[in-house]
Amino acid sequence: MLKRILSLALALVLALSLFACSGNTETPADNTEQEVVDYSEFTLSTGLDENGYFKGVKAADCVELAPYKGITLSNDLKVANEDQVNYQLENVVLAPYQTFQKITDRAVQKGDLVNIDYVGSIAGVEFDGGSTQGQGTDVTAGAANYIDDFLDQIIGHMPGETFDVNVTFPADYGNESLNGKDAKFVTTINFIKDMDAMPALTDAIAMEYGFYTAEELVADVRNWVLAQAKDDMIDAIVADSNVKTMPDTVVNYCKNYLITVYEINTGVSLTGRREEFLQLMQSTLDNLCKYYLVIQAIAEREGLKADDASVSGEDMASALASYGKPYAKRFVLSEQLVPQFIIDNAVFEN
Repeated sequence: MLKRILSLALALVLALSLFACSGNTETPADNTEQEVVDYSEFTLSTGLDENGYFKGVKAADCVELAPYKGITLSNDLKVANEDQVNYQLENVVLAPYQTFQKITDRAVQKGDLVNIDYVGSIAGVEFDGGSTQGQGTDVTAGAANYIDDFLDQIIGHMPGETFDVNVTFPADYGNESLNGKDAKFVTTINFIKDMDAMPALTDAIAMEYGFYTAEELVADVRNWVLAQAKDDMIDAIVADSNVKTMPDTVVNYCKNYLITVYEINTGVSLTGRREEFLQLMQSTLDNLCKYYLVIQAIAEREGLKADDASVSGEDMASALASYGKPYAKRFVLSEQLVPQFIIDNAVFEN
């Protein structure tokens, strides 16, 4: 699955967690008078024409496109980067099968992989998202991926020891209730993890992921890495393009799209909470609108259209049946035709 879809899924999961932590466990009554978009009859093909373009939208007039034709690209877009393939194999595919020994008889040293629990509070009051809830989490002692010097402060402590870690959230942390605040985390060192050698990829492991052989799984990972490189290329072009005007048709489609995808993936109805959901998803909404507009602008300029044959294969059967031909064609346009056009017209590094 492509990185862009994964990013959207993660954003939706975040939105779900924010709803769960909002403190309002009752579903508000639906106030349709406040709804600015009619969601009732929407499908993922609503608002798209037979080619998967937005109906009545001339995207090329709405966007100043960044250079996309004849640009210089990395060879990683032609052949999967083996370092990235190996990273995915080790850290995603094989990691769940790697065993470890629990070390409990020495103090934590910088660079150790450590399993800890913590409960965070500000001025004595625990805050949402500040606890491992006794489930334990793996961290690297001395690393910088936690706030302030949190992971420096666990160095020197023994497994089984409970102590306070005192930190200050950055002023621009992104959460009004946490920005710039001093926090205390009551932390317990559970154990130090001494990882055993990484296991070899076998057909048996591959079968756990739905493949018949290890070779098939590796081939799929290579295709995945290539897809990520294509996504990065498109994301860079989208980021460097300038939207002069954003048509309401595009905005309304993307609002409906986010709501529909959320409800499909979670089974949770957003009736009565649609506008609240969209406010939480504003950044994702803006990015999705710009992405779709830029893709269509390139397609218009280059005369790219997905034909019926491109959505008739077995790999598109589910999307075609569930979401309709216009959506299926837009998917092919954005995930296949436009990226491939850019690659076919690029200059590659030596």
